[in-house]
Amino acid sequence: MNKTKLYLSVVIFILGLLLRIWDFGKNPPGLYLDEASQGYNAYSLLKTGKDEYGKAWPVFFRSFGTYPSSLYGYFTTVPVYIFGLEPSVVRLTSLVFGLILVVLITSWLGLMPGLVVAVSPVFIFMSRAAFEANIALTIVILALILAVKAGIRHRYLPISFAMFALSAYAYHAERLLGPLMILLTSLYYWLKQPELRKNIISSLIFSLIVMLPIGLVTFYSGTNSRLQELSHTGTQLEQLGQIISHYFSYFSPKNLFIKPDPDLQRSFPELSVFHWWMISPFIIGIFHFLKKPNNALLFLGLLSVIPGAVTKDDFSTLRVLPLFILVTLVISRGLEKISVHKNLLLFVIIFFSLIDNYSGLTLLKHERSRVWNYEYRQLSDFLLTQNKYSVIIDNSRVKPVYILLAFYSKYPPQLIQQDYPPDFLKTYYQKTTFTSERILGNYEIRSISWADDVYKTQLIVGDKWAISDQQVSEHVLHLVRSISDINGNPVLKIYLTDPEKKCLNAVKNHELYNPLCEKFTLASTVLSF
Repeated sequence: MNKTKLYLSVVIFILGLLLRIWDFGKNPPGLYLDEASQGYNAYSLLKTGKDEYGKAWPVFFRSFGTYPSSLYGYFTTVPVYIFGLEPSVVRLTSLVFGLILVVLITSWLGLMPGLVVAVSPVFIFMSRAAFEANIALTIVILALILAVKAGIRHRYLPISFAMFALSAYAYHAERLLGPLMILLTSLYYWLKQPELRKNIISSLIFSLIVMLPIGLVTFYSGTNSRLQELSHTGTQLEQLGQIISHYFSYFSPKNLFIKPDPDLQRSFPELSVFHWWMISPFIIGIFHFLKKPNNALLFLGLLSVIPGAVTKDDFSTLRVLPLFILVTLVISRGLEKISVHKNLLLFVIIFFSLIDNYSGLTLLKHERSRVWNYEYRQLSDFLLTQNKYSVIIDNSRVKPVYILLAFYSKYPPQLIQQDYPPDFLKTYYQKTTFTSERILGNYEIRSISWADDVYKTQLIVGDKWAISDQQVSEHVLHLVRSISDINGNPVLKIYLTDPEKKCLNAVKNHELYNPLCEKFTLASTVLSF
Protein backbone atom coordinates (compact mmCIF):
# COMPACT_ATOMS: atom_id res chain seq x y z
CA MET A 1 0.00 0.00 0.00
CA ASN A 2 1.50 3.34 -1.08
CA LYS A 3 1.52 6.35 1.21
CA THR A 4 -1.32 8.16 -0.57
CA LYS A 5 -3.62 5.15 -0.27
CA LEU A 6 -2.60 4.71 3.36
CA TYR A 7 -3.36 8.35 4.17
CA LEU A 8 -6.71 8.17 2.39
CA SER A 9 -7.55 4.95 4.24
CA VAL A 10 -6.90 6.74 7.52
CA VAL A 11 -9.08 9.67 6.40
CA ILE A 12 -11.91 7.26 5.54
CA PHE A 13 -11.62 5.55 8.91
CA ILE A 14 -11.62 8.85 10.80
CA LEU A 15 -14.64 10.01 8.79
CA GLY A 16 -16.48 6.80 9.60
CA LEU A 17 -15.52 7.20 13.25
CA LEU A 18 -16.72 10.81 13.46
CA LEU A 19 -20.07 10.03 11.84
CA ARG A 20 -20.61 7.22 14.32
CA ILE A 21 -19.37 8.79 17.58
CA TRP A 22 -20.78 12.31 17.26
CA ASP A 23 -23.34 12.57 20.07
CA PHE A 24 -22.88 8.84 20.61
CA GLY A 25 -25.11 7.27 23.25
CA LYS A 26 -27.49 10.24 23.11
CA ASN A 27 -28.49 9.99 19.47
CA PRO A 28 -30.66 7.98 18.95
CA PRO A 29 -32.07 9.49 22.16
CA GLY A 30 -33.17 7.01 24.77
CA LEU A 31 -33.03 3.26 24.39
CA TYR A 32 -35.26 0.87 22.49
CA LEU A 33 -36.53 -2.23 24.24
CA ASP A 34 -34.26 -4.78 22.53
CA GLU A 35 -31.20 -2.68 23.37
CA ALA A 36 -32.24 -2.56 27.01
CA SER A 37 -32.80 -6.32 26.99
CA GLN A 38 -29.36 -7.07 25.53
CA GLY A 39 -27.69 -4.68 27.95
CA TYR A 40 -29.53 -5.83 31.04
CA ASN A 41 -28.96 -9.50 30.24
CA ALA A 42 -25.25 -8.78 29.78
CA TYR A 43 -25.36 -7.09 33.21
CA SER A 44 -27.19 -10.11 34.64
CA LEU A 45 -24.63 -12.52 33.20
CA LEU A 46 -21.83 -10.54 34.79
CA LYS A 47 -23.54 -10.44 38.18
CA THR A 48 -24.93 -13.97 38.31
CA GLY A 49 -23.78 -16.03 35.31
CA LYS A 50 -27.45 -16.22 34.31
CA ASP A 51 -29.89 -14.18 32.25
CA GLU A 52 -32.86 -12.34 33.77
CA TYR A 53 -34.88 -15.58 33.91
CA GLY A 54 -32.14 -17.48 35.73
CA LYS A 55 -30.92 -19.45 32.70
CA ALA A 56 -27.16 -20.02 32.80
CA TRP A 57 -25.44 -18.84 29.61
CA PRO A 58 -28.37 -19.42 27.20
CA VAL A 59 -27.92 -19.93 23.46
CA PHE A 60 -30.80 -17.50 22.92
CA PHE A 61 -32.08 -14.98 25.42
CA ARG A 62 -35.76 -15.51 26.15
CA SER A 63 -36.22 -11.73 26.46
CA PHE A 64 -39.90 -10.90 25.76
CA GLY A 65 -40.70 -14.38 24.49
CA THR A 66 -39.11 -13.53 21.12
CA TYR A 67 -35.76 -15.29 21.73
CA PRO A 68 -33.29 -12.83 20.18
CA SER A 69 -29.74 -13.95 19.46
CA SER A 70 -27.47 -13.77 22.49
CA LEU A 71 -24.02 -13.17 20.97
CA TYR A 72 -24.45 -9.40 21.18
CA GLY A 73 -25.16 -9.71 24.88
CA TYR A 74 -22.11 -11.88 25.46
CA PHE A 75 -19.82 -9.44 23.65
CA THR A 76 -21.37 -6.59 25.63
CA THR A 77 -20.39 -8.10 28.97
CA VAL A 78 -16.87 -6.76 28.38
CA PRO A 79 -17.71 -3.03 28.04
CA VAL A 80 -20.38 -3.31 30.76
CA TYR A 81 -17.78 -4.82 33.09
CA ILE A 82 -15.33 -2.01 32.32
CA PHE A 83 -17.64 1.02 32.09
CA GLY A 84 -20.91 0.00 33.77
CA LEU A 85 -24.46 -0.27 32.49
CA GLU A 86 -25.23 2.77 30.34
CA PRO A 87 -26.83 3.24 26.87
CA SER A 88 -23.54 4.33 25.29
CA VAL A 89 -21.77 1.29 26.77
CA VAL A 90 -24.36 -1.15 25.41
CA ARG A 91 -24.04 0.47 21.98
CA LEU A 92 -20.24 0.35 22.08
CA THR A 93 -20.22 -3.25 20.79
CA SER A 94 -22.09 -2.22 17.65
CA LEU A 95 -19.83 0.80 17.17
CA VAL A 96 -16.67 -1.30 17.33
CA PHE A 97 -18.00 -3.85 14.86
CA GLY A 98 -19.18 -1.07 12.55
CA LEU A 99 -15.70 0.45 12.48
CA ILE A 100 -14.12 -2.95 11.90
CA LEU A 101 -16.42 -3.27 8.88
CA VAL A 102 -15.07 0.00 7.44
CA VAL A 103 -11.51 -1.31 7.81
CA LEU A 104 -12.36 -4.71 6.29
CA ILE A 105 -14.10 -3.26 3.25
CA THR A 106 -11.39 -0.66 2.65
CA SER A 107 -8.60 -3.22 2.84
CA TRP A 108 -10.44 -5.85 0.79
CA LEU A 109 -12.39 -3.93 -1.86
CA GLY A 110 -10.58 -0.59 -1.96
CA LEU A 111 -10.86 3.07 -0.99
CA MET A 112 -14.12 3.87 -2.76
CA PRO A 113 -16.12 0.95 -1.28
CA GLY A 114 -14.61 1.77 2.11
CA LEU A 115 -15.76 5.37 1.75
CA VAL A 116 -19.29 4.32 0.75
CA VAL A 117 -19.53 2.12 3.85
CA ALA A 118 -18.14 4.93 6.00
CA VAL A 119 -20.73 7.50 4.87
CA SER A 120 -23.85 5.50 3.94
CA PRO A 121 -26.82 6.01 6.28
CA VAL A 122 -27.55 2.33 6.81
CA PHE A 123 -24.07 1.49 8.11
CA ILE A 124 -23.86 4.63 10.24
CA PHE A 125 -27.27 4.03 11.77
CA MET A 126 -26.59 0.38 12.58
CA SER A 127 -23.35 1.35 14.33
CA ARG A 128 -25.04 3.91 16.57
CA ALA A 129 -27.42 1.52 18.35
CA ALA A 130 -27.26 -2.01 19.73
CA PHE A 131 -28.23 -3.98 16.63
CA GLU A 132 -27.43 -7.69 16.66
CA ALA A 133 -27.53 -7.70 12.85
CA ASN A 134 -24.63 -5.24 12.74
CA ILE A 135 -22.18 -7.56 14.45
CA ALA A 136 -23.50 -10.45 12.34
CA LEU A 137 -22.69 -8.47 9.19
CA THR A 138 -19.07 -7.84 10.22
CA ILE A 139 -18.57 -11.49 11.17
CA VAL A 140 -20.01 -12.65 7.83
CA ILE A 141 -17.80 -10.28 5.82
CA LEU A 142 -14.70 -11.41 7.72
CA ALA A 143 -15.70 -15.02 7.05
CA LEU A 144 -16.16 -14.27 3.35
CA ILE A 145 -12.76 -12.55 3.06
CA LEU A 146 -11.10 -15.55 4.69
CA ALA A 147 -13.01 -17.91 2.40
CA VAL A 148 -11.73 -16.03 -0.66
CA LYS A 149 -8.16 -16.06 0.62
CA ALA A 150 -8.41 -19.77 1.52
CA GLY A 151 -7.90 -20.63 -2.16
CA ILE A 152 -4.26 -19.63 -1.71
CA ARG A 153 -3.79 -19.88 2.06
CA HIS A 154 -5.60 -23.11 2.87
CA ARG A 155 -5.31 -22.65 6.62
CA TYR A 156 -7.92 -19.87 6.43
CA LEU A 157 -10.71 -22.25 5.44
CA PRO A 158 -11.53 -23.71 8.90
CA ILE A 159 -11.41 -20.20 10.39
CA SER A 160 -13.74 -18.97 7.67
CA PHE A 161 -16.23 -21.77 8.29
CA ALA A 162 -16.04 -21.19 12.04
CA MET A 163 -16.84 -17.50 11.49
CA PHE A 164 -19.81 -18.33 9.27
CA ALA A 165 -20.99 -20.72 11.99
CA LEU A 166 -20.47 -18.06 14.67
CA SER A 167 -22.61 -15.60 12.72
CA ALA A 168 -25.60 -17.89 13.30
CA TYR A 169 -25.38 -16.93 16.99
CA ALA A 170 -25.32 -13.22 16.15
CA TYR A 171 -28.64 -12.75 14.33
CA HIS A 172 -31.52 -14.95 13.23
CA ALA A 173 -31.05 -14.23 9.51
CA GLU A 174 -27.54 -15.69 9.71
CA ARG A 175 -28.94 -18.95 11.08
CA LEU A 176 -29.89 -19.54 7.44
CA LEU A 177 -27.21 -17.51 5.66
CA GLY A 178 -24.21 -18.89 7.60
CA PRO A 179 -24.82 -22.58 6.78
CA LEU A 180 -25.70 -21.71 3.17
CA MET A 181 -22.39 -19.91 2.73
CA ILE A 182 -20.50 -22.84 4.28
CA LEU A 183 -22.16 -25.27 1.84
CA LEU A 184 -21.64 -22.99 -1.17
CA THR A 185 -17.97 -22.41 -0.32
CA SER A 186 -17.44 -26.14 0.21
CA LEU A 187 -19.00 -26.95 -3.16
CA TYR A 188 -16.94 -24.30 -4.94
CA TYR A 189 -13.59 -25.45 -3.60
CA TRP A 190 -14.52 -29.13 -3.90
CA LEU A 191 -15.01 -28.69 -7.64
CA LYS A 192 -12.34 -26.07 -8.33
CA GLN A 193 -9.51 -27.20 -6.06
CA PRO A 194 -9.57 -30.98 -5.39
CA GLU A 195 -6.42 -30.69 -3.28
CA LEU A 196 -8.51 -28.83 -0.70
CA ARG A 197 -11.01 -31.67 -0.15
CA LYS A 198 -9.45 -32.99 3.06
CA ASN A 199 -9.31 -29.46 4.38
CA ILE A 200 -12.96 -28.94 3.41
CA ILE A 201 -14.06 -32.04 5.32
CA SER A 202 -12.15 -31.07 8.46
CA SER A 203 -13.45 -27.48 8.18
CA LEU A 204 -17.03 -28.74 7.87
CA ILE A 205 -16.60 -30.86 10.98
CA PHE A 206 -15.15 -27.87 12.82
CA SER A 207 -18.10 -25.67 11.80
CA LEU A 208 -20.57 -28.35 12.91
CA ILE A 209 -18.92 -28.44 16.33
CA VAL A 210 -19.24 -24.65 16.58
CA MET A 211 -22.90 -24.85 15.62
CA LEU A 212 -23.74 -27.78 17.89
CA PRO A 213 -25.25 -25.71 20.74
CA ILE A 214 -27.49 -23.74 18.41
CA GLY A 215 -28.42 -26.93 16.58
CA LEU A 216 -29.63 -28.53 19.80
CA VAL A 217 -32.14 -25.74 20.49
CA THR A 218 -32.94 -24.41 17.05
CA PHE A 219 -36.08 -26.49 16.51
CA TYR A 220 -37.80 -25.62 19.78
CA SER A 221 -41.05 -23.72 19.42
CA GLY A 222 -39.71 -20.68 21.24
CA THR A 223 -36.56 -20.21 19.20
CA ASN A 224 -38.63 -20.22 16.00
CA SER A 225 -41.50 -18.15 17.32
CA ARG A 226 -40.31 -14.93 15.71
CA LEU A 227 -40.05 -16.58 12.29
CA GLN A 228 -43.53 -18.07 12.64
CA GLU A 229 -44.89 -14.68 13.62
CA LEU A 230 -43.33 -13.02 10.56
CA SER A 231 -44.04 -15.76 8.02
CA HIS A 232 -46.31 -15.20 5.02
CA THR A 233 -49.91 -16.35 5.20
CA GLY A 234 -52.27 -17.77 2.60
CA THR A 235 -52.05 -20.73 0.27
CA GLN A 236 -48.67 -22.14 -0.71
CA LEU A 237 -48.97 -20.49 -4.12
CA GLU A 238 -49.82 -17.13 -2.52
CA GLN A 239 -46.90 -17.46 -0.12
CA LEU A 240 -44.53 -18.24 -3.00
CA GLY A 241 -45.75 -15.18 -4.86
CA GLN A 242 -45.21 -13.01 -1.79
CA ILE A 243 -41.71 -14.38 -1.28
CA ILE A 244 -40.73 -13.69 -4.89
CA SER A 245 -42.24 -10.19 -4.74
CA HIS A 246 -40.45 -9.37 -1.50
CA TYR A 247 -37.17 -10.80 -2.79
CA PHE A 248 -37.05 -8.38 -5.69
CA SER A 249 -38.25 -5.46 -3.55
CA TYR A 250 -34.80 -5.45 -1.93
CA PHE A 251 -33.27 -4.47 -5.28
CA SER A 252 -35.69 -1.60 -5.86
CA PRO A 253 -33.92 1.76 -6.28
CA LYS A 254 -36.83 3.36 -4.40
CA ASN A 255 -36.15 1.21 -1.33
CA LEU A 256 -32.38 1.56 -1.62
CA PHE A 257 -32.08 5.29 -2.30
CA ILE A 258 -35.37 7.12 -1.70
CA LYS A 259 -37.55 5.61 1.03
CA PRO A 260 -36.39 5.12 4.63
CA ASP A 261 -36.94 1.75 6.30
CA PRO A 262 -40.65 1.61 7.30
CA ASP A 263 -39.67 0.84 10.91
CA LEU A 264 -38.94 4.14 12.66
CA GLN A 265 -36.28 2.45 14.80
CA ARG A 266 -34.33 1.25 11.76
CA SER A 267 -33.45 4.41 9.84
CA PHE A 268 -32.78 8.13 9.88
CA PRO A 269 -35.74 10.38 9.05
CA GLU A 270 -35.82 11.16 5.32
CA LEU A 271 -32.72 9.08 4.58
CA SER A 272 -32.85 5.73 2.83
CA VAL A 273 -30.32 2.89 2.94
CA PHE A 274 -27.93 4.89 0.74
CA HIS A 275 -27.84 8.58 -0.13
CA TRP A 276 -30.22 9.63 -2.92
CA TRP A 277 -27.36 10.98 -5.03
CA MET A 278 -25.80 7.51 -5.16
CA ILE A 279 -28.54 6.21 -7.46
CA SER A 280 -26.81 7.35 -10.67
CA PRO A 281 -23.46 5.72 -9.75
CA PHE A 282 -25.45 2.60 -8.84
CA ILE A 283 -27.05 2.38 -12.30
CA ILE A 284 -23.73 3.05 -14.02
CA GLY A 285 -21.98 0.61 -11.72
CA ILE A 286 -24.31 -2.28 -12.60
CA PHE A 287 -22.92 -2.50 -16.13
CA HIS A 288 -19.31 -2.36 -14.99
CA PHE A 289 -19.92 -4.87 -12.21
CA LEU A 290 -21.45 -7.33 -14.67
CA LYS A 291 -18.32 -7.04 -16.84
CA LYS A 292 -16.08 -7.87 -13.89
CA PRO A 293 -18.17 -9.34 -11.06
CA ASN A 294 -17.01 -10.19 -7.58
CA ASN A 295 -18.52 -13.67 -7.49
CA ALA A 296 -18.05 -14.24 -3.76
CA LEU A 297 -19.83 -11.02 -2.87
CA LEU A 298 -22.46 -11.59 -5.56
CA PHE A 299 -23.46 -14.97 -4.13
CA LEU A 300 -23.42 -13.60 -0.58
CA GLY A 301 -25.67 -10.70 -1.58
CA LEU A 302 -28.16 -12.85 -3.47
CA LEU A 303 -28.39 -15.41 -0.69
CA SER A 304 -28.68 -12.78 2.04
CA VAL A 305 -32.00 -11.56 0.65
CA ILE A 306 -33.70 -14.91 1.37
CA PRO A 307 -34.22 -14.27 5.12
CA GLY A 308 -35.88 -10.96 4.26
CA ALA A 309 -38.00 -12.40 1.47
CA VAL A 310 -39.52 -15.20 3.56
CA THR A 311 -40.92 -12.71 6.09
CA LYS A 312 -44.05 -10.65 5.58
CA ASP A 313 -42.41 -7.24 5.98
CA ASP A 314 -42.08 -5.50 2.61
CA PHE A 315 -38.60 -4.21 3.40
CA SER A 316 -36.40 -4.70 6.45
CA THR A 317 -32.81 -3.50 6.39
CA LEU A 318 -31.83 -5.59 9.41
CA ARG A 319 -32.52 -8.92 7.71
CA VAL A 320 -30.47 -8.30 4.58
CA LEU A 321 -27.45 -6.22 5.63
CA PRO A 322 -24.91 -8.32 3.64
CA LEU A 323 -26.80 -7.37 0.46
CA PHE A 324 -25.83 -3.75 1.03
CA ILE A 325 -22.14 -4.61 0.80
CA LEU A 326 -22.82 -5.90 -2.72
CA VAL A 327 -24.71 -2.68 -3.50
CA THR A 328 -21.79 -0.74 -2.02
CA LEU A 329 -19.40 -2.35 -4.50
CA VAL A 330 -21.74 -1.61 -7.41
CA ILE A 331 -22.05 2.06 -6.36
CA SER A 332 -18.27 2.26 -6.02
CA ARG A 333 -17.74 0.92 -9.53
CA GLY A 334 -20.05 3.63 -10.84
CA LEU A 335 -18.34 6.37 -8.85
CA GLU A 336 -14.95 5.28 -10.13
CA LYS A 337 -16.17 5.56 -13.72
CA ILE A 338 -17.74 9.02 -13.56
CA SER A 339 -14.55 10.87 -12.64
CA VAL A 340 -10.92 10.66 -13.62
CA HIS A 341 -9.95 12.68 -10.54
CA LYS A 342 -10.65 10.00 -7.96
CA ASN A 343 -9.02 11.72 -5.01
CA LEU A 344 -11.03 14.89 -5.67
CA LEU A 345 -14.17 12.78 -5.98
CA LEU A 346 -13.50 11.32 -2.54
CA PHE A 347 -13.67 14.74 -0.95
CA VAL A 348 -16.78 15.73 -2.93
CA ILE A 349 -18.50 12.59 -1.60
CA ILE A 350 -17.35 13.41 1.92
CA PHE A 351 -18.79 16.93 1.64
CA PHE A 352 -22.26 15.89 0.46
CA SER A 353 -22.48 12.93 2.82
CA LEU A 354 -21.64 15.13 5.81
CA ILE A 355 -24.52 17.46 4.94
CA ASP A 356 -27.03 14.59 4.54
CA ASN A 357 -25.91 12.70 7.63
CA TYR A 358 -25.88 15.80 9.83
CA SER A 359 -29.45 16.45 8.74
CA GLY A 360 -30.42 12.83 9.47
CA LEU A 361 -28.82 12.87 12.92
CA THR A 362 -30.48 16.16 13.82
CA LEU A 363 -33.93 15.02 12.69
CA LEU A 364 -33.51 11.68 14.44
CA LYS A 365 -32.84 13.32 17.78
CA HIS A 366 -35.71 15.79 17.61
CA GLU A 367 -38.36 13.83 15.74
CA ARG A 368 -38.04 10.36 17.24
CA SER A 369 -37.17 10.72 20.91
CA ARG A 370 -40.47 9.08 21.88
CA VAL A 371 -39.89 6.23 19.43
CA TRP A 372 -36.64 5.53 21.32
CA ASN A 373 -38.28 5.77 24.78
CA TYR A 374 -36.27 8.85 25.74
CA GLU A 375 -38.72 9.73 28.53
CA TYR A 376 -38.06 6.58 30.56
CA ARG A 377 -34.53 7.65 31.48
CA GLN A 378 -35.96 10.84 32.96
CA LEU A 379 -38.70 8.86 34.69
CA SER A 380 -36.24 6.41 36.24
CA ASP A 381 -33.93 9.17 37.47
CA PHE A 382 -36.83 10.93 39.18
CA LEU A 383 -38.37 7.82 40.73
CA LEU A 384 -35.04 6.84 42.28
CA THR A 385 -35.45 9.94 44.49
CA GLN A 386 -38.98 8.93 45.58
CA ASN A 387 -38.32 5.70 47.49
CA LYS A 388 -40.88 6.43 50.21
CA TYR A 389 -43.77 5.84 47.80
CA SER A 390 -44.89 2.77 45.97
CA VAL A 391 -45.32 3.47 42.25
CA ILE A 392 -47.83 2.22 39.68
CA ILE A 393 -46.45 2.59 36.14
CA ASP A 394 -48.95 2.15 33.35
CA ASN A 395 -47.73 -0.09 30.53
CA SER A 396 -50.61 0.26 28.09
CA ARG A 397 -48.43 1.68 25.31
CA VAL A 398 -44.95 0.28 26.05
CA LYS A 399 -45.59 -3.28 27.17
CA PRO A 400 -42.14 -4.47 28.39
CA VAL A 401 -41.40 -1.13 30.04
CA TYR A 402 -40.01 -3.06 33.02
CA ILE A 403 -36.75 -3.72 31.13
CA LEU A 404 -36.11 0.02 30.69
CA LEU A 405 -36.62 0.66 34.40
CA ALA A 406 -34.51 -2.36 35.37
CA PHE A 407 -31.76 -1.13 33.03
CA TYR A 408 -31.67 2.48 34.20
CA SER A 409 -32.01 1.65 37.90
CA LYS A 410 -29.53 -1.25 37.65
CA TYR A 411 -32.08 -3.37 39.43
CA PRO A 412 -30.43 -6.47 40.96
CA PRO A 413 -30.99 -9.35 38.52
CA GLN A 414 -31.08 -11.82 41.42
CA LEU A 415 -34.40 -10.29 42.48
CA ILE A 416 -35.93 -10.69 39.03
CA GLN A 417 -34.68 -14.26 38.80
CA GLN A 418 -36.53 -15.10 42.03
CA ASP A 419 -39.83 -14.71 40.17
CA TYR A 420 -39.09 -17.84 38.12
CA PRO A 421 -39.13 -21.28 39.77
CA PRO A 422 -36.63 -24.00 38.76
CA ASP A 423 -39.36 -25.80 36.77
CA PHE A 424 -39.58 -22.75 34.50
CA LEU A 425 -36.09 -23.41 33.14
CA LYS A 426 -36.96 -26.95 32.05
CA THR A 427 -38.98 -25.52 29.17
CA TYR A 428 -36.98 -22.31 28.76
CA TYR A 429 -36.80 -22.52 24.94
CA GLN A 430 -40.48 -23.43 24.55
CA LYS A 431 -42.23 -20.62 26.43
CA THR A 432 -43.43 -18.03 23.93
CA THR A 433 -45.98 -16.53 26.32
CA PHE A 434 -44.91 -13.31 27.97
CA THR A 435 -46.42 -11.12 30.64
CA SER A 436 -45.40 -7.49 30.79
CA GLU A 437 -46.72 -7.03 34.33
CA ARG A 438 -43.81 -6.93 36.76
CA ILE A 439 -42.91 -5.83 40.25
CA LEU A 440 -39.48 -4.23 40.68
CA GLY A 441 -39.02 -3.27 44.30
CA ASN A 442 -41.54 -0.49 44.94
CA TYR A 443 -42.47 -0.27 41.23
CA GLU A 444 -45.54 -2.12 40.02
CA ILE A 445 -45.77 -2.15 36.24
CA ARG A 446 -49.26 -2.85 34.94
CA SER A 447 -52.47 -1.16 33.85
CA ILE A 448 -53.95 1.30 36.32
CA SER A 449 -56.89 -0.01 38.35
CA TRP A 450 -59.07 2.99 39.15
CA ALA A 451 -61.22 0.88 41.48
CA ASP A 452 -58.31 0.24 43.86
CA ASP A 453 -55.16 2.27 43.16
CA VAL A 454 -56.59 5.68 44.10
CA TYR A 455 -57.41 4.44 47.61
CA LYS A 456 -53.74 4.02 48.51
CA THR A 457 -51.17 6.76 48.95
CA GLN A 458 -48.81 6.17 46.03
CA LEU A 459 -47.51 7.57 42.77
CA ILE A 460 -49.26 6.79 39.51
CA VAL A 461 -47.44 7.24 36.20
CA GLY A 462 -49.01 7.33 32.76
CA ASP A 463 -49.45 9.27 29.54
CA LYS A 464 -52.48 11.36 28.57
CA TRP A 465 -54.29 8.31 27.23
CA ALA A 466 -53.82 6.37 30.46
CA ILE A 467 -54.64 9.30 32.78
CA SER A 468 -57.10 11.84 31.38
CA ASP A 469 -57.87 15.27 32.85
CA GLN A 470 -61.28 13.96 33.87
CA GLN A 471 -59.70 11.11 35.84
CA VAL A 472 -57.29 13.54 37.52
CA SER A 473 -60.24 15.59 38.76
CA GLU A 474 -62.49 12.65 39.63
CA HIS A 475 -59.85 10.76 41.61
CA VAL A 476 -58.20 13.81 43.22
CA LEU A 477 -54.72 13.28 41.77
CA HIS A 478 -51.96 15.81 42.45
CA LEU A 479 -49.40 16.42 39.71
CA VAL A 480 -45.90 15.77 41.04
CA ARG A 481 -43.79 15.87 37.89
CA SER A 482 -44.22 16.04 34.13
CA ILE A 483 -41.74 14.07 32.01
CA SER A 484 -41.07 15.59 28.59
CA ASP A 485 -39.55 14.44 25.33
CA ILE A 486 -36.31 15.96 24.10
CA ASN A 487 -38.19 18.95 22.68
CA GLY A 488 -39.94 19.74 25.96
CA ASN A 489 -43.32 18.26 25.03
CA PRO A 490 -45.02 16.46 27.97
CA VAL A 491 -45.10 12.69 27.51
CA LEU A 492 -45.56 11.12 30.94
CA LYS A 493 -47.10 12.57 34.08
CA ILE A 494 -46.54 11.48 37.67
CA TYR A 495 -49.42 11.95 40.09
CA LEU A 496 -49.72 11.46 43.84
CA THR A 497 -52.98 9.97 45.00
CA ASP A 498 -54.98 11.52 47.84
CA PRO A 499 -57.16 8.65 49.07
CA GLU A 500 -58.63 10.47 52.08
CA LYS A 501 -59.83 13.38 49.99
CA LYS A 502 -61.03 10.95 47.35
CA CYS A 503 -63.18 9.24 50.01
CA LEU A 504 -64.52 12.55 51.32
CA ASN A 505 -65.51 13.61 47.82
CA ALA A 506 -67.20 10.27 47.31
CA VAL A 507 -69.26 10.85 50.47
CA LYS A 508 -70.18 14.39 49.50
CA ASN A 509 -71.22 13.32 46.02
CA HIS A 510 -73.23 10.37 47.37
CA GLU A 511 -71.19 7.89 45.39
CA LEU A 512 -71.26 4.15 46.04
CA TYR A 513 -69.48 3.43 49.31
CA ASN A 514 -66.05 1.86 48.97
CA PRO A 515 -64.88 -0.27 51.95
CA LEU A 516 -61.32 0.93 51.31
CA CYS A 517 -62.36 4.28 52.79
CA GLU A 518 -62.89 2.84 56.28
CA LYS A 519 -59.24 3.34 57.24
CA PHE A 520 -59.56 7.11 56.90
CA THR A 521 -60.92 8.53 60.16
CA LEU A 522 -62.36 11.73 58.73
CA ALA A 523 -64.20 9.95 55.95
CA SER A 524 -65.56 7.34 58.41
CA THR A 525 -66.83 10.14 60.67
CA VAL A 526 -68.67 11.77 57.80
CA LEU A 527 -70.16 8.42 56.83
CA SER A 528 -71.57 7.94 60.34
CA PHE A 529 -73.91 10.95 60.04
